[in-house]
Amino acid sequence: MTKTLLRARVLHLALALALFASLASAQSLTTTYASNNGQSGNMFDIETIANGVIVNDFDVNLASITAGATVDVWAITGGGTFIGNENNAAAWTLRGSAPVTAAGTASPTNLGLNLGYLVAPASRQGFYLTVSTGTGFQYRTGNVTGEFFDDIFVSDTFLHIRCGIGKSSTGYSSTTPSFGTSNFGGFTPGVSQARVWCGTVYYTPSSGLADDIAVTSVSAPVDSVACEFLSATEA
Repeated sequence: MTKTLLRARVLHLALALALFASLASAQSLTTTYASNNGQSGNMFDIETIANGVIVNDFDVNLASITAGATVDVWAITGGGTFIGNENNAAAWTLRGSAPVTAAGTASPTNLGLNLGYLVAPASRQGFYLTVSTGTGFQYRTGNVTGEFFDDIFVSDTFLHIRCGIGKSSTGYSSTTPSFGTSNFGGFTPGVSQARVWCGTVYYTPSSGLADDIAVTSVSAPVDSVACEFLSATEA
């Protein structure tokens, strides 16, 4: 094989890998928009399966929003589940606020955020999405297996989204979210406790295929190329 032909084939491989990485970098996962209940917000866990992901944005199911209100995105500080932190304001950090126009029940309302929030590999990350005032947030009361509290509701290659709880905005502010006793559903497993977040998460896998391949040797004369996949720590 000539060096010119080798370079052409390597270029084609690089372009193919770049295209794959580009496609893989724009991921989304939707639960459902078939809501049957609502209040001010949801707490739920996103769980990474193997690789880490970067959470960028959300769509929510928003029937209406009070003039001047925002949809706020909170996350458990440093990672971990929301379970056990439903009423612990100190465990949460505000990651973004979005003034939006509600698209109406059963339709996605995009927040238009660029969070860039990293969720570590094989871990849970608790999120709390809520309107800053009012009760326009729509979700689903789970009543079958797969919709009970902490059940995995939906998955793809990279993520699980688990069932969580609904929340009231009573006493909410941008610095003190509603971690009071209005904790719709609580956190005890059972049909009446589950609240399924209705929406879409937009994310980027934290490692692309193009970053995981390296050329390790080239024979002489140039007639073959040896490649190997690198581990996450090597890439």
